[in-house]
Amino acid sequence: MRTAGWILAAPFLLLIVLPLVVLSAPVALILSIVVAAVQMLQTLRRARLLLPVCRVPGVVPSFESGTGMTYEAAALADRPAVLAVVAAGPIAVGEPSIDAGTGQVHDTTWDDLLRALSIHVGVLANGALSWSISVDDEGFPVTDHDREGETLAAVPGVRDVVRRDREEFDWVTDEARPVDEMLADFMRAVTALSPLEA
Repeated sequence: MRTAGWILAAPFLLLIVLPLVVLSAPVALILSIVVAAVQMLQTLRRARLLLPVCRVPGVVPSFESGTGMTYEAAALADRPAVLAVVAAGPIAVGEPSIDAGTGQVHDTTWDDLLRALSIHVGVLANGALSWSISVDDEGFPVTDHDREGETLAAVPGVRDVVRRDREEFDWVTDEARPVDEMLADFMRAVTALSPLEA
């Protein structure tokens, strides 16, 4: 008798449960879209507060969006923070490069370094700042050592340093800083590892 009751109840349960299961997928999708939109609005609001602090007066970023901007390091070469690192550092930095055609060894100068680097800052949803240094030339010999990441991680306020590959470092800070000052900190990390300083 109980089995017959379940058999009779099954169609009614299916009429209730099945629509709920079918409708839950679109509801979950809509909720995820709403959450993503709220996070994007929060990120944009935080970016309006933080990015002006990171901006370098008088220098136009090479790329800019609502949540981040990129500067070419060469455009920041005359900034006081960058000039101080160059003045205090060695004439050559990083490892010497070898010309593939001639086999000649060339020192890597500060000008070489600054022409090859770009620095990006973006605002994360949690309000932290995501930084990235990229080397344009894949053969550029500066970012060969993991120790550069360790030196950068020792800078106050810097955390989560990751070397993506030979040509890119990423890290996070909780406080906004001008891009040229953060570039100078990276340059100091390179200087600390210069073979001429060892």
